Formats: sequence, C-alpha cells, structure tokens
Amino acid sequence: MFADLPEALRAHAAERPGVVAVESGGRSLTYEGLDDRSDRFARALVAMGVVRGERVAFLAKTCIEYFEYLVGTIKAGAVPVPVNWRLAVPEIVEVVSDAEAVVLVVDDEYIDRIVGVSDRLPGVRRIIPLSAHDGLVSWTELLDQYALGQPVDAPVAADAVVLQIYTSGTTGRPKGVMTSSGGFLSYLSSLADVARFEPGSISLSTMPLFHIGGTGWAVAGLYRGATTLLLRDVDPDLILDTVEQRRVTNLIAVPSVVLMLLNSPRLATNDFSSLDYLYYGGGPMTQSILQRALDAFDCEFVQGFGMTECPLITSLTPADHLLDRALLRSCGRPIGDTVVRLVDPETGTDVERGTVGEMWVRSPQGFAGYWKQPAVSAQTLVDGEWLRTGDAALMDDQGYLFLQDRVKDMIVSGGENVYPAEVENALVSHPGVRECAVIGVPSEKWIETVKAVVIREPGSDVGESELIAFCKSLLAGYKCPTTIDFVDQLPRTPSGKVVKFELREFYRKTSAENRHEQHAEA
Repeated sequence: MFADLPEALRAHAAERPGVVAVESGGRSLTYEGLDDRSDRFARALVAMGVVRGERVAFLAKTCIEYFEYLVGTIKAGAVPVPVNWRLAVPEIVEVVSDAEAVVLVVDDEYIDRIVGVSDRLPGVRRIIPLSAHDGLVSWTELLDQYALGQPVDAPVAADAVVLQIYTSGTTGRPKGVMTSSGGFLSYLSSLADVARFEPGSISLSTMPLFHIGGTGWAVAGLYRGATTLLLRDVDPDLILDTVEQRRVTNLIAVPSVVLMLLNSPRLATNDFSSLDYLYYGGGPMTQSILQRALDAFDCEFVQGFGMTECPLITSLTPADHLLDRALLRSCGRPIGDTVVRLVDPETGTDVERGTVGEMWVRSPQGFAGYWKQPAVSAQTLVDGEWLRTGDAALMDDQGYLFLQDRVKDMIVSGGENVYPAEVENALVSHPGVRECAVIGVPSEKWIETVKAVVIREPGSDVGESELIAFCKSLLAGYKCPTTIDFVDQLPRTPSGKVVKFELREFYRKTSAENRHEQHAEA
C-alpha cells in the first residue's frame, strides 16, 4: 500500500508514463503529465507563501486541471476544497469564506462573478483563472512559470487533512467535512476493490468532482493505474455512445442517471459488450428500476452506500444481485474492517436484529471532523469513533442492511443531497411566507424532487412561480422546490412540531394514484 496519494501517482508515472490518466472535453492527461503538472502547481503554491494546512479552493466544472490542482495542493501540504459550482454566488462566498481559502482557482463560467464579489472574499490572496483574464495570471501561465525545479516532496502524515468537501447541514449552515490522508487512502483502496479497478480499466463518470463520489471514483481509478473518462454533463445518449466507442469497462451512475439510460433509444442499438461493472449509489434505487437495468446490461452490478463523512460503508456485490431478488432492496453488507451498529437514537443502545435503528459506523475511512465546528463533530462522532449517519436501517440475519428512512429528512434529488432546513430558511425569508415545510416527493426523472408546503402571511397573494424564482436567487437550482402547495395549516404533533412523515405519505400516495389513473387512461 502506498504511503500517500502523491506516492501512488509517482509510481504510476514511472511504470506507465504515457498511459492516459484522465480525459475530459476532448483533452487528456497522462500519468507522467499529471505528476509533472501537479509538481508545478505545488511549487507555485509554495512560492505564493501557502503553508501547510491552508485551504486552496477550486470552482470549476469537470476538467483535467482539477487533478493537477488536487494532487499539487496535497503535494504542497495544503488542503484542497472543491466548491459546488451549482451553488448561488452568495452560497459560494459563504463556503470559500468559511474554508478560509487563501487561493481560489476559477473557470471561465464563474470568473467574472467571482471577481465581482472579490471584496467579500478578503482572505483570498490569489485568484487563478483557468483561462486568460485581464489582470490575472492564468493557470497555464502559472504552471509555465514553475516548469523547472525539484519536486515538492513534503511527506503527508496519515492524520493530515487532504480533502475538505462541503455538505449542507440540517441547520442550513454548510459543513466542511475534513478527510485525513489515511482515511482517504482507505476509501480509495476499498472503492478500487469494489469497483474492480486495475491497470487497463477504462472507467466513465458523469458525477461532479465537488462530490466525494465524483472525486473518489476518479481518484480510485488513478490509484490503481486505470484510465478515467469524465463527462461534464449528464447526457444519456452521450454516455451510451461513449461506452460503445471507448470500450468502457467500469461505469458509475446515480439512480436517476440509470433511469435516463434505460429510457434512451440508444439502449436498443448500442454495443455494451465491453462493460464489465456498473457501480451505482448516491440515492435510493427502486427495485423495479434496478431489475430493468439488470435485464438491459449484460454486466455485473455493484452498489455502494456511504456519505461524505464515510464514503463507502456497505456494498451489494455482483453475487448478491443474483442471489435473491429480495436483496435488491438492500444496500448490502459492511465492507472490509467497517463495523455497523443499529442504535436506538434516544438511548444509545443497540437494537435487536431485525429492528429499525439509527446506523452508527466505525471505519478506517472515518472522517477527521467538521472544519471549525468541534461541537457538531463531537455530536456526530460518538466516543470519538462511532459515526452517527442519521440513516434508519434494519439488519437481517445474514448481515444485510435495509435502509428505512433518513432520520434527518434529507432529500436525494438526482443524486444531489438537499436538506429541507436550508430550503425552509430561504422560503421563510420571503415577506409573503409565514411558515413552510419542505419534503421530498417521487419524481419520474429525478427519483425524488423538492416540494414545499407553504402557509402564506395574512393578506399575501404570493404564488408558486414567484417563490420558486425567489429561492433560485438564494440557492442552487437543484435545492429549490419544483412545486409548491399553499395550505392553511400543517399537520403537527401535540407539542406543535410539524409531522413531515404525514406530508410525505400524503404526496406519495397522491403521486401513486395519479400514475395509476394515467396508466388506466392509456
């Protein structure tokens, strides 16, 4: 096992220098090129005065420069902070400010907006555009300046933070999830095993790199010497064409993308004989969709379940997919040295086998805490070792886990995590809204989508389109409600707490009835 990620990539650069490591947008980067250009960026950071532990942020859509940035930042002893480019500008400012980033790398699509709010980012000492921009040294110019010099060989300690990915909190405040070098390597090794990566593998992903799943998949391929193809946008026809034309062996897709592939006309005509493994995760997959996918693709299926704090907790293996149809509802069994307990969240004691409890996890991937939030970190990591996932599950006699609900009410829409509290905070800031509840409801396209149930202020006539537009001015588009209902009251417990379970059940039942009526009419 390698001591750190830079060591792994240097080894591959020596063994397979001309092999393509990553490719995106018609541009590619070999292992030798990745090692060289990440060295250049590391030298540039050191020359800028960036010291060990400082944060370096990256705001750009999928591109090969991300990997030069990621590895170079780690080589310099700094911490990469990939920023969700789907966020609204105020949210981006909040994340970059919270991270205390001293350097910010930005692509063409966002550079003007970032320059326009640079006065709100006083901690950022250097903005680096990926392309030429007036008054700023571009990425290419910077790396050309530092083409010569010795590699930055700062050893990376196992407990050193090497990645900080932001996830929205249940309170609406973003949380920077810190990942240690040892934890990251454990994740990469486990994912590479589960996904069956090896030198010669050709993998394909459409997952954004600001997600742990997107970065993890691509870097796990690099860790094993594979070639990873990255698509910037989710286009089912392009995905299927790429599988055929590039002879893809390993594919990752969230459930909503799997559904898009199944509905593409290319499914009936394209050649998928090269595909060995389809890895899915990032949200619930209905049994019917999974069965359709198993019938459509002649390859092995692997499910991975995890979260930003612990990216790979369980796996449903290829053999499990064939063993028993009932297992298709399971998220699998704990991987490797990972231990899962199901706990009564009120008492903290383990529940009996077959009984629903909150999933607590102990794993070598264990996260290093939330950046600058020690109290929340302590609440999440019980006794310094058991991660409270917030997911309710039960375990059968064979150790298979079955997710029942999300304790924290999180919505997963198209593979994106949406926390209701964040959307509710935005809605109630509108003068026409007195109170609201945000839930996830079924969606044929996204599996689940965001719905708001709103009580207006007396005298207000604010409508659905106005409120959705208002939300879009404050939040990323995927977080905003797609539909809004207006009501006079919300279901409550005797203590006055809104009963979201009743709302979810009502709308799920309504959705099912509507689908039944449409089917009958057809």
